[in-house]
Amino acid sequence: MRKNQSTQRHPSKYAMKFPEIEKAVIEASPISINDKNEFYEFYEYAFGEHGTHVPHSLVKEVVLGFSNLINEIVDDFDLIVSPEPGGHSWGLLLGHLLQKDVIVLRNHAVGVNRSSKIVINGYSKKQLNYTPVNPESKVIVVDDIISSGATLQNIIENVSASILGIYAIYSKGNRHREIMNRYNIPIHVLVEGLEFNKA
Repeated sequence: MRKNQSTQRHPSKYAMKFPEIEKAVIEASPISINDKNEFYEFYEYAFGEHGTHVPHSLVKEVVLGFSNLINEIVDDFDLIVSPEPGGHSWGLLLGHLLQKDVIVLRNHAVGVNRSSKIVINGYSKKQLNYTPVNPESKVIVVDDIISSGATLQNIIENVSASILGIYAIYSKGNRHREIMNRYNIPIHVLVEGLEFNKA
């Protein structure tokens, strides 16, 4: 394991283990982005938006991990909401498995009757386009990685339906706990990590 990363499994009555996710975290390659003379470094996780080779064993572990966790915690819900890029692939797979419709928050303007919101995080600026959702609907949010938490906050503040919970594959730190406390919405991650300062 790299000295700058450790992982912690999500506690559950199923005592779920996620060796494929942990392996993907450990083996992720660093990426540097130069944005207006500011350099940002992050990791290219196989399960994230920059991943190109996603082993079937990893896909299976993520989808079954999500479905077991959701079935354990949520009695019933109407829709899955997932953002581009990264999160929507997992939302679609989970929607198929759980037989639920999926609302994809596209990161480019599409069609009409959608509201656009700008999300700014540490290294990028993106647009999320919101399709109107019945305010009486009960939804869960599925995403890949929680980093700054900017995307999740944008979703929480702009989805008109009741959000029963948020599910992510990996959280880089404890930002999700701050968001959970601020908005009083449960946030569950399959693997929680801590990234220390890089030498």
